[in-house]
Order: sequence, then C-alpha cells, then structure tokens
Amino acid sequence: MKCFVKCLLCIVILCGLSFAKNSPKTLKTSVQNNEESKEVAINFEHHFSFMGLILSHRALRHSESMKSWPLFGFVTPLGWTSRVELKKEISSLMSAKTNATLDLNLMGAGIQTGCSLEFMHLFELGILGNVTSSISYSSSLVSMGTYNFQKKKFDVDYFMSEYLFDVKSFVSVTIPLVAFLPKTDWTKFFLKPHASLTYLNYTGAKDQEIWKAGNRISANGFRTYYALMLMYMLPFKHFPMATVSYNVKGIVHESDYDEIYADYDPGFKEIDIMPMLMIKFDDKWNAMLMTKISRERKYERYHFDSDEELLQKRVGYEWAVPAIMFTITRKF
Repeated sequence: MKCFVKCLLCIVILCGLSFAKNSPKTLKTSVQNNEESKEVAINFEHHFSFMGLILSHRALRHSESMKSWPLFGFVTPLGWTSRVELKKEISSLMSAKTNATLDLNLMGAGIQTGCSLEFMHLFELGILGNVTSSISYSSSLVSMGTYNFQKKKFDVDYFMSEYLFDVKSFVSVTIPLVAFLPKTDWTKFFLKPHASLTYLNYTGAKDQEIWKAGNRISANGFRTYYALMLMYMLPFKHFPMATVSYNVKGIVHESDYDEIYADYDPGFKEIDIMPMLMIKFDDKWNAMLMTKISRERKYERYHFDSDEELLQKRVGYEWAVPAIMFTITRKF
C-alpha cells in the first residue's frame, strides 16, 4: 500500500507540474461532442502564504518556559499551494466542477482531488479525496505518529513513511438574504449551511488507535461536520468580505476509539465560532484576519504535560480563544 501511495503521489505531482509549466493561468478549450461545441473553463492558481499567529495563555499552558505568558506571537512562511479547476456549464441551471490541489507547507505535503455538481450557483453536492503526509521535526515536535498510551506520548513517524487518507462527501447551500432585504451596498448578506461526512484512515495506526497527522488528532473512522456561515459583502475596496461561522465536529462511532480513552470522552462535540475578515491589497496580494472561539474539554486536572491530554478525565467544558491568526497570500 505504501509503495502504491508513493507512486500515486509522484504521478499526480508530475502531472500537476507539467500542466502548470505548459499552461497559462486561465484557459478555455472547446470540446466537440456530437457536432456541438461546448466550452470548459480551466483555471490555474498558485499561492504562497505567510502566517502571523498569536497564541493565548490557554494555548501555552503546557509549556514549561511560556505557560505564564499572556501571549506569544510569531511570523513564518506558511507554504505553497497549486490548484487547477475545470468547470463546465451543463445548462443554465447546472454546472459541474472538478479540481486538484497540491499543498506544500510547514506541516507536510498533501494532494486533494474532488468533483461536485452545482445547481443555480446556490446548491452544491460533491466528494473530495485527500492524501497527506506530515513532518515530525523531533520527538518533542511530533506532527505525525501514533499515540502510545503506555509512554504517554506520540511515537514519531517520518515524512512519507505513513499517510492519512480521507474521503469527504459534502452538501452546501447558499441562501441570498440580500433578496429579502432593501437593495443597498450595506445589505449584501448570504447564509451558507454546510454538512459533510468524512472517512479517515491513517496507514500507521490500527483501528481504535489514536494518531496525529498535521494539526489533526483522531482515530480511523467516520467524522461529521456541520457549519452555518453568515457572509457579509462589504462595500469597501480593501475589505471585500467578513464572515462568521458556527461549526460542530463530532464522531459517528465511539467504538472507533480504544476503551482506554473513555474518560477523555471521544464523543464530545467540538464547537467553534470563527469570525473572519478578508483583506485585499491588490490583484496579487490578499490577507485574512481570523480567530477561533472554541468550546473545549474541561479536565479534572488543569496542569499536565500536553501529551497526557488524551488520558485525562473530562468533567465539563469551557470556552476559550486559543489563537488569533493573520495570513498574507501572494497569488501567481
């Protein structure tokens, strides 16, 4: 399986690089079908991103050197993303899209492909497939590995030695609230419900074992995700849009996790409220300012090593702001 994945990754990367090298950013090709010409829009995008992150005391509480700090901030290059999307208008009411994305970042590398059907530009139904492999920089900075509850830490898996597969089916609806409001530059609101079901499988873990891949900690199995986003199109040149979303993440089967993690309560519903502001400097440079207000597990013990969290006993929940993030993206 690992050899197959490596071959697949190499083939897709080579194909993507070949397309990016030999094609302009936006193309239109004509496809002859039953003597009828129909256009397929092909769009290429490449982005390089920088990230500024401010961590709160809540996020630093397990650090021996920084747990008493109120805030800690840093700036770093985030990564490179290349994306190709093909879109075809089937009729005046329906369009089909397919895309492929190559992502190289500080956490590792991944390839995502997907396809969807869009109805009246308001209703979208689709499926996404993703393969990622993360980078573990040391035994104390593990971004990929399987949790060893006896040692109370993650065992290190090396980059491109193990992979996370996930397949997501999703549905989303865009509700133009602007249609029910007075027509002004200040009333452009849209409501977007979204739901998805994802199957996760990490090649380095057996069923019921907890693993870490990038910033995701989970176990093999099905995961649910529900979101409700309010979008506000702002009448400003450099601030085109603001959003706030309410997200709920959960698992389908608690049996996906070993019984040793029962006190951790794997079935706990994680809730995030995420306000975000889009910033546009020009046609090439964009930015995003966002934070996350999270409903997190509250444990019987507050002070413990971060790698011991999966063995703690949940006694309730609390709301926290773990981080504020600012990203700047250069489009190519």
